[in-house]
Amino acid sequence: MSEIAPKSIRDLFFAHGFVAVGTTSADPWEVPQRVRRWLDQGYHGGREYLRRHLPLKGNPASLLEGAQGILVGAYPYGVATTTAPPLVAGYAHGPDYHLLLREKLTSIGASLFAQGTYRAVVDSAPLAERHVAVQAGVGFIGLSGNLIVPGVGPNVFLGSLITTRPLPVLQPPLEATCGECRRCVEACPTGALLGDGTLDARLCLSAYTTDLRALPPREVAQNYQGRLFGCETCVAVCPHTRDRDPLYPSPVGEQLYWQLPQLPKRVWSNSVMGGQSKKRVLANLALSLVARGGDPRTPKLLEQLARAPEPLVRESARLAQELLARTRTSQGGGREIEFSPIPSSPRPTGP
Repeated sequence: MSEIAPKSIRDLFFAHGFVAVGTTSADPWEVPQRVRRWLDQGYHGGREYLRRHLPLKGNPASLLEGAQGILVGAYPYGVATTTAPPLVAGYAHGPDYHLLLREKLTSIGASLFAQGTYRAVVDSAPLAERHVAVQAGVGFIGLSGNLIVPGVGPNVFLGSLITTRPLPVLQPPLEATCGECRRCVEACPTGALLGDGTLDARLCLSAYTTDLRALPPREVAQNYQGRLFGCETCVAVCPHTRDRDPLYPSPVGEQLYWQLPQLPKRVWSNSVMGGQSKKRVLANLALSLVARGGDPRTPKLLEQLARAPEPLVRESARLAQELLARTRTSQGGGREIEFSPIPSSPRPTGP
């Protein structure tokens, strides 16, 4: 069986919209001790599935028997670099990227491999995709914990093809770091980035707004700054990030925002937000309203949410009311909380 030509791999991935691609071996690897320490210190925020999946993370053969190689591609998404955080993070605009990338990877796999000799993986199987991407020379891990693709930025989705075929090496791992840059660490609204590449999910706005399991601590809730789903501040301030507006409209715009309690879930079900129950969306809606204390519609909507049948929604609404009352007291009125400005950063040049 002849080896697949590197040019064929690159051409196929680029034709499907990917901006970087690499290959690496599917041989098992040891999960680094720092990952185990991260779990032991509770930085995973109680997401115990991460601990359960740990033995599988370093064994691609658990996903495809006889696996020999992995192709990993980076697919770009638009990110808003405005001073006010968007209601919905740029990566959640448009169709659900899990479905979009799986379709593209399946098409690529059908062009390169025989049926049954490959499997497409997109952010939903126990594969350490960022580790794989680093080994494949696609990018490097920044202080934000995101994979950074030079010339593109951290605003990429990762998708992989595991195959039983051996693969040619496209390029070696990159020797790159963030150097002295700490923009993401300094800009994080809640201090969730510890400065050494560690993320504390117990403080991460993205973790809470996309996977709200319990009421967030007050110091997190008071920094929602109007966010409904996702936080991309660390991505927006990265000097590697290219200015690229989201390709699609937000699944929830300003008009729909105020109507969310009355809307069926199908309104946002085709986006990444579709993975959220309506209960979690409404709980985050309540907390996002703290930044809209000056809008006359806010008190009425919070009263409505405070009477919701779901405990998480009621508790979130009451916490938002408490934070708003404290804001009025400290500010001497009902002014809206100002958004923290995102610092400007130089952008790299190039194609």
